[in-house]
Amino acid sequence: MTGNCPTCENPTQANWKYCRFCGSLLEKEVEEDIEEEESVDESIEELEAAEEVVPSSPFDQDLYFSVFVSRSERNRISRQKSALKSEIGALRQQWNSDLISADYMKENMGRIKVEVSALVEKEKKFGDLPEELPIEILVDEINAVKRRIKKIEKLQKDETLSKDGIRDAVQRAKSSMGLLRDEHSKLVGHIRIWQGGLKDDLRDARGDLEQLNIRFRIEEITEESFKERKEALVKKIEDLDNVLTTTKKVVEI
Repeated sequence: MTGNCPTCENPTQANWKYCRFCGSLLEKEVEEDIEEEESVDESIEELEAAEEVVPSSPFDQDLYFSVFVSRSERNRISRQKSALKSEIGALRQQWNSDLISADYMKENMGRIKVEVSALVEKEKKFGDLPEELPIEILVDEINAVKRRIKKIEKLQKDETLSKDGIRDAVQRAKSSMGLLRDEHSKLVGHIRIWQGGLKDDLRDARGDLEQLNIRFRIEEITEESFKERKEALVKKIEDLDNVLTTTKKVVEI
């Protein structure tokens, strides 16, 4: 079952705990126990296919950082777009009620158009980043094998099937599950180590901001330089804080 993120309206999967486009938490729907129309052979073939486990690749913390920051930015952009849509609706309502002039309507609609265009341009810079990270793909694979095992185990009640054949298929799938979990554990270990470094970077950035404020107060730097450096540090702190929050969600899956 799929749906759409309530924040960015992009497609989501039923097993996702958060949107992999903007990072928003998703409401968990209650899964219904529905019998799928699928042949026994197809179920067994799915389980056997699950034995193929993709070998691990080096942990790319720069990629993870960029993707997590992009999700935070997309979340912000989606909320800004939503606010602008609401503003358009309010303007139209006021216009229809003759509460505002044509010039006022035209001026504000023009401003909103410019703001929307700027937001669209911001979104474009994230186009080259993957929507899913290796750890999320592994989680999807683990969940898929869980579902397949559950489906095959239900076939044990079918007396026309070989019990040994079903048992072997389940054991092979469980073996694949073990390999997938091992890969997942390795990635979680890398992320936890990375989190420690992120916390150090966040503490240093906050210290740098405090020192910058002191230097400005004692007039060691100009106001222009202060504002420029402060803006960069505040952005860095915000990104680090958002990435730390997101890594916690990924690890807790």
